Amino acid sequence: MMAVMLLPTIWYALQMERMEFPVTERVANKVSDSDMYKALLNPLYIIITIAMLGTATSELFINQYVDVLLKSVSDNAILILLITSGVMTFGRGIAAPVVERFSTTGMLLFSALFTTIGLYMMGTMDGSMLFVSAFVFGIGVTYFWPTMIGFVATYLPSTGAVGMAVIGAAGMFAVSIYMQFMGGFYDELMVGLSEVEAGRKVIMTTLYIPVALIAIFAGIHLHIRRKHS
Repeated sequence: MMAVMLLPTIWYALQMERMEFPVTERVANKVSDSDMYKALLNPLYIIITIAMLGTATSELFINQYVDVLLKSVSDNAILILLITSGVMTFGRGIAAPVVERFSTTGMLLFSALFTTIGLYMMGTMDGSMLFVSAFVFGIGVTYFWPTMIGFVATYLPSTGAVGMAVIGAAGMFAVSIYMQFMGGFYDELMVGLSEVEAGRKVIMTTLYIPVALIAIFAGIHLHIRRKHS
C-alpha cells in the first residue's frame, strides 16, 4: 500500500522534467555560489538564524505540548490548540493586506509581543480566559515562520535558497532539542509539583524566549530603519 504512493510521485517527476523553471533571484542577480555561502556568515543572517531558534520553539513547542501542559487546568485543553490553529489559518489566509500594512521587521516585533502576552495569559489564567489566551497567542505566532523566511528573502537575498533552507532547518532542530529538554524538565517538576503547577512552570519558563525576541527584533527593526532612512 505504501508503494502505491510511488506511482503519482513518478508521474510528477516526469511532468516536472519537461518543465522550464525560472532562475532563482540569486541567479538572476548573478550572485555566485561562493558569494552565496559567504553571505551566510553575514552578522545579520547569523542573528536572524538565532532568532529563528526562538520563534520556531515558541510556536511549535507550545502547539504540540499544550494539551499535556494544560489538561489539568481546563477540561477542554485541546480546544486551546484548535483556537490557536484556527487563528493561524485565518490569519495566513488574509496575509496579503496584513503584509502591505506592516513592514517585515515591524511584523516580527508585533508577533513577539503578542506571543509573549499570550503565553503569559496561558500560564497565569484559568477558565474561559485560557481560550482568550489561545486567541492572543495565535495572533502572535501566525506570521512568525513565514515572516522569518520572508526577512531572509527581502534583506539577505544573496543567501539564496540555501539561506531560507538553513534558517528553516535551524528552527526545526531547535524545536526537537527544546522538546527533549523541556520533556525532562516537566518530568522532574511532576515529582514535586501538581500537574497544574508543572504545566504552568513549563509555560512560564518558555515565556523567556519571546521576551528575548522582543529585544532582538526591536534592535533589528531600528537597524533596518536607520540603514534605509
